[in-house]
Amino acid sequence: MINPSDLCHHISELFNHSFVQTQLLRRVKYYHLPYQKHSLNISCFYDDVYLCLCYDFEQQRLANFFEFNHNMKYDCLGQSACENEGQCFQEDQNCPRKSICICSPCFYGTRCQFSVNGFVLSLDAILGYHIQPQLNMNQWLNACVAVERVITFIKGINFRKEKSKRIAKLVLIILLIFTISTNICDPFYRRLIDKENEHDKRIWCIATYSSSLQIYNFLIHAFHVVAPFIINIVAAVIFIAKKSRQQANLKDNENYRELLKAQLREYTNLFIAPIVLAILALPRLIISFLSKCMESADDTLLDPIEYFISFMPPMLTCVVFVLPSKFYKEKLLETLIDYRTEIQRHFKQVK
Repeated sequence: MINPSDLCHHISELFNHSFVQTQLLRRVKYYHLPYQKHSLNISCFYDDVYLCLCYDFEQQRLANFFEFNHNMKYDCLGQSACENEGQCFQEDQNCPRKSICICSPCFYGTRCQFSVNGFVLSLDAILGYHIQPQLNMNQWLNACVAVERVITFIKGINFRKEKSKRIAKLVLIILLIFTISTNICDPFYRRLIDKENEHDKRIWCIATYSSSLQIYNFLIHAFHVVAPFIINIVAAVIFIAKKSRQQANLKDNENYRELLKAQLREYTNLFIAPIVLAILALPRLIISFLSKCMESADDTLLDPIEYFISFMPPMLTCVVFVLPSKFYKEKLLETLIDYRTEIQRHFKQVK
């Protein structure tokens, strides 16, 4: 925190207007007067040419002033190694041997190469092009299952299992290429930089995302969440409507609306699963779009928690798809019982 006494004032705040308008050499000889007035409690002030500093010497307050370039660019004479608009300073203007960087907000490091921006800090900046395609594939695979369910019901006895397998393999390849291609620009925004200090030298891989790339990432993430969600909902509506219509044709005494309500109650899980997955994916969309600096220690814990929530959809696929469905739950229990029996039989053979 900067104390008020350490703030450097302009001469217009200490002297009257007529004095400020006088010739430079005439007014300079009076610059020591504000320092001798202890009530002002100032340590420095400046004009367009000089910077004046005050110090105590043998119970006296003295002032030294020197020329100061207010238009300095802080770029180490055009050879700055600082990044992200960091200011470069050298220990000697004529023959510098060392330089340091003063970083802008949201950046740190010897060259201001690292960011505490919420988006860049996330694992997307480290393993983004490895993680994102898998997360997106999970959403699209769920949508493909919903579409296949509808096609299977509509085809009925004309459904061909072998043909469905061939189409599924082709769709998987297309989806894999598509999800990877939407993140293909990520490697082009990565670069290697050298970091040297007194003890060692390291090479860092830095991801630098522009504002336009952040918007692009947000739109792509939104598309990979919203499009599969819509496909899941539309497929569920078509499936329930077709099945209700089929039962209404077979049962003349049954009302179509009543059958539709009964099917909605029976297949509620078809709506619950995509809605839950879309809600769990919202933190990822929010984090990818709202870039902010971590200004307190609390943010260092909050940001990773928000980010890892976005990884819950792939981990909860079984929960949101199987448990709400009575049929799937029964099949899961049967499978678990078969595995348990097989494991027990294996241990008995070992003994």
